[in-house]
Amino acid sequence: RPAAQLLRRETVADGPLQLRLRSEFRLGGHSTALQDLVFHALTPRIDFETRLDWQGRHQLLKVGFELNVLTDTARHEIQFGHVERPVHTNLPQDCARFEVCAHKWTDLSDHGFGVALLNDCKYGLGVHGSELRLSLIKSGTHPDGRGDAGTHLFRYALQPHVGGFAVETVVQPAYEFNVALPAVPAPAATAPSPGLLSLDAPNVIVEAVKWAEDEQAFVVRLYEAGKRQTRTRLRLHPSVSEVRQANLLEESQGSLEMRDGVIELGFRPFEVKTLLCRI
Repeated sequence: RPAAQLLRRETVADGPLQLRLRSEFRLGGHSTALQDLVFHALTPRIDFETRLDWQGRHQLLKVGFELNVLTDTARHEIQFGHVERPVHTNLPQDCARFEVCAHKWTDLSDHGFGVALLNDCKYGLGVHGSELRLSLIKSGTHPDGRGDAGTHLFRYALQPHVGGFAVETVVQPAYEFNVALPAVPAPAATAPSPGLLSLDAPNVIVEAVKWAEDEQAFVVRLYEAGKRQTRTRLRLHPSVSEVRQANLLEESQGSLEMRDGVIELGFRPFEVKTLLCRI
């Protein structure tokens, strides 16, 4: 278990938008890490931007956070939803789940406060009481004898939030952390245009938008992320002439009623819907 030795720390940014502290660590004998700890002015999120030069073999590198949250279970994101796992090891099956898979986030929440651990590429995580431990490097040597030696770039973040778990305070920030919003310069004379689509239910996530394979249409895939029954209004671009519900293979399963560019949708907990929007 390599001990982290702090080599240096300095403030590299202190402005109206963020405070950035840069630290350099030595991990074991030959590995080093350069990490920026970023505090934002407009969000409570704390980012850990890491550049790791790893030279270890047969060593597991983890990062841990001891949180002031009392709860019996942790939520871990899976595709189109999340699962809950106990944070104790009272039963044999709990001991076997010393590490679980989480896609973009894991959340510990009580009734008034919570903290989510967001990540952009590290998916193995263990929870012990109120401590979150994210696996960063495994450094095995089979089947590739080089293992994980070399330079690694990754980010993770802590997202504190008021109140218990909610899509608005955990799931949406995790998407924002993983999918950066692009900024594109436009000519000064560019006129505003209506958006492609919008929803009025914050717990319904638009997971994907793509062109259809064999017709003049685009495909929208949505899912309910909060584990609750929901009805929502989906407003589409004026160019959409017809909306048809489809299965996951994008095979049409019947037309949906649309009035003034708006359709009503009902979702069961964690339900996935695929829509064909013809133009």
